[in-house]
Amino acid sequence: MQLDKTPKIVILCNGKFAIPAIQILGIEKMLCGIGVGDADASFVSLIHNECERAQIQFNHFPSKDKVSELRSWLDKLQPDYIFSICFPFRVDRKALAYRENAFINFHTGPLPEFRGPMPIFEVLRYGKEDTAITVHYMSENFDEGPVIFEERIPIKNNDTFGSLALKLSEVCGYTAKNMAQMIQFGSLIPSFPQQDKEARYFEYPEKEDTQIRWNQMSAQEIEALIRACNPWNTGVEAILDNRPVRLLSASTTDLKHEVLPGQCLGLDEKRRLIVSCKENACIAINVLQIDKGFCSADEFFLSSRQISGKNPANTLLFSNLTK
Repeated sequence: MQLDKTPKIVILCNGKFAIPAIQILGIEKMLCGIGVGDADASFVSLIHNECERAQIQFNHFPSKDKVSELRSWLDKLQPDYIFSICFPFRVDRKALAYRENAFINFHTGPLPEFRGPMPIFEVLRYGKEDTAITVHYMSENFDEGPVIFEERIPIKNNDTFGSLALKLSEVCGYTAKNMAQMIQFGSLIPSFPQQDKEARYFEYPEKEDTQIRWNQMSAQEIEALIRACNPWNTGVEAILDNRPVRLLSASTTDLKHEVLPGQCLGLDEKRRLIVSCKENACIAINVLQIDKGFCSADEFFLSSRQISGKNPANTLLFSNLTK
């Protein structure tokens, strides 16, 4: 459907990830409403105040029950399209019937390979080389509607959940603008069905998904999981020197060992904590969180030696390590 006017768009969102898209569509005078899900109170207040200032309609949908009022709100606003950006709730059949193909979702991962609420976590966890903002029509089932287009983004070796989310947020902003321009100036918006044989749906990560199992995970898997959990989960849960910790930064290393996985072997020349993994591999830990707060690897190692009564000066323990 080609529009002979600037499109009226509603954005459904749940946090600051959507801010670039909100800003861009606001500048283009395309926004007529913003609906926020169960976001934290500070974000809800921020968007509410900005909507009042810009004379844009605002609504808050803090629960699944409240989403049942979405259709009546849309009937009042009469938007041309509704853009969903990380909206946390399923949109029911009544709302989707507002108009055919009016709901467009901006998914933060490739489809259909990474369906689900946390694709940023999953692509990092599985060590993928790139990811995408995938734009697709919404259906009653999460992430299953026909794909309109996708914008691919490379993943760097040092990307964390936080850094990748920031990049995707910016890409989502100009992708939303591109989609709005397609709506305004295109007589036909092409799309193609997803290949269900390639589909995989990932549920929200459970506690066990964010814990290190030293005797089961490779150094590469551990390093990838640490990046995937930083900062949203405040790192990965682990046990080191019989102490519960969270690991926030680590690197793989060429060092080898001959001890059981999960042992603290010492500090290397960069003051990183060397820990044994399966298959005689090692990983170098940079930053941890312990009970008293964040600490560097050498601070943790020295404090562990003091607690255990071992000589804290003996910090370079490479008798069991080889290149």
